[in-house]
Amino acid sequence: MNPRKPRKRDGQPKPRKNSTLTIRLLDHLRGRLEAEAKASGRSVSEQAAHLMSLALLLGNELDALKALADTQKNIDDNIKAAMHRRGWGKVVDPNYGGAIYIPPGQHALPRSGFMDPAEIEKKVEQAVERVLARGATLRIGGGSK
Repeated sequence: MNPRKPRKRDGQPKPRKNSTLTIRLLDHLRGRLEAEAKASGRSVSEQAAHLMSLALLLGNELDALKALADTQKNIDDNIKAAMHRRGWGKVVDPNYGGAIYIPPGQHALPRSGFMDPAEIEKKVEQAVERVLARGATLRIGGGSK
């Protein structure tokens, strides 16, 4: 009989298919894990690994859904801003469950009172010119003589 020689690994550790993880569980969780393992025909260790795999997959899916929801919110915000810039009116209508947008020219909503800063500057210059045209004098600094 030939004695079997151990295989040389050149200092390399033996490759493992599985790793060991030790965790602490509350008694009721362990009981539930054991019951689910028995019902599924898996060992407790296999059931724990299966449930952890499902939890990680679910976490990835939830992250993807959150990213999608954030993207959808950004798209909605951009659409609302574009509609406002183009003169669409926004009104709250309880019949429709919230805000609705009405095309320009089809609503009696007043336009926003905000003005472009360049437009404000132009109007101030025109007002000063009208006052000076009436013969008023302009004093800068507010001093009186």
